[in-house]
Parts: sequence; structure tokens; C-alpha cells
Amino acid sequence: MYNKVEKYIYANWEKTFRYKTEDEGRRLGLPYPYTVAGVAEKFQDMYYWGTFFTNVGLIFSGYVKQAQNNVDNMLWLVEKYGFMLNANGTWALTRSQPPFLSLMIREIYKVTLDKQWLSKAYNTLKENQITYTSYKDNKIEGTITVNQDQLIFTSIPYDKHWKVTIDGKETQPIVLLNSLMGIECEPGTHTIKLEYKNNLTIPVLISITTFVGLITKIILDKRKQKKSEN
Repeated sequence: MYNKVEKYIYANWEKTFRYKTEDEGRRLGLPYPYTVAGVAEKFQDMYYWGTFFTNVGLIFSGYVKQAQNNVDNMLWLVEKYGFMLNANGTWALTRSQPPFLSLMIREIYKVTLDKQWLSKAYNTLKENQITYTSYKDNKIEGTITVNQDQLIFTSIPYDKHWKVTIDGKETQPIVLLNSLMGIECEPGTHTIKLEYKNNLTIPVLISITTFVGLITKIILDKRKQKKSEN
């Protein structure tokens, strides 16, 4: 059984390779050949975290160059949009997935030992990051430099009580992945402030939640103890 699966994979690897540099409908063109999820007509985009596992197989199978092409396409998307999209589709311009890109870069370097390529990849990843200058219970402040209109992808859960200002001007954050907060930013160097405007600060909310959870646990433990005694 294993041999049949292995033979099928090797026979079909190249059928998953695509090379389309121009945008077509909702699909974004990419500068290097890329790998899609399968040989069928569905899922013809290059997906972010799925490609991590695809690259593991590509490298194992000897397709190191194709694995590197996939990573180079992702770095190109990061340079263009400021973060790695869920996939190379217009529908994914406000979506991302778990951050596997740095791991993919590491796996390519372990095989190629190309320090020049590694340096270029590192420089791409370190761009467009917020440098935090102040952090308090309910307020975050930092600076960022972007070269073009970009969407700043944060790991902060979206909440209507967050107030966001860029260079002193209030801006409306957007919802990413149905849960996280994103900020649209124009080219230049900016000061960004995020302030949680609810009466309860974040630590207080966490403390209350923890307290309620603790009380609930105590009550449940006492009930279990009574049942065992009976």
C-alpha cells in the first residue's frame, strides 16, 4: 500500500505545478512557478499553511527548487501586501493563516545553505514590523514604516472598544479572519496608537474571568465531594 501511494505522489508531483504571472479573475499572478493542492480542478491557488506541508514532501522528493519557488512567491506577496495572504487570491487580501513562512525559509536553507538567499528572505520578513515604544494595560503605541498602501495584520482580537489612531488621526480598524484586528496604512513612517476605551481594562477583564472560573471550580469540586460522601 505504501509503495502505491509513494508511486502515485512521484508520478503526479509535476501535475500540481502552475506558472501564471498575470492576474486572472480572482487569482493573483505569481512571479515563480507554484504548487497547488492537488491535480483536480478544485483548489488551484497556492495556500499558505498547506504549502508548508507540501514543501516538506517536495524537499523529501528532491524538488528543492520548486519548494524554494513557493517560498519566493510568498516573500513576494509579503513585499507587496505587507503580510502573507491565505492564498494567492483577491478573496484572501484580508486573510492569513498560522505563521509558517519563517519555518519554510529555514527548511530551504537547511538544504541549500544559500546565505545570500537567506539574507534576502530575512530582510523581507523584518520589514513592515511595528516597533513598540509604549505598552500599558489598555494602551499600545509604536511606529512603523511602510513603502506602499498596506494592511497591518495584528494578533489582537478585534473588539469595538479599541480606538486606533495613526499620526493622531482616528482610523477604523477592520476584522481579519473573523476575529483579529487589522489596520490599513498608507506609505511613510507613522505613529500608531491603540487604546482600549472600555471602562474595564484588559487585565481587569481577565482577572474577573479567572475569578469566576475559580469560583465555578470550587462549587463543582464541593458537589463532587458531597456525591462521593453519599
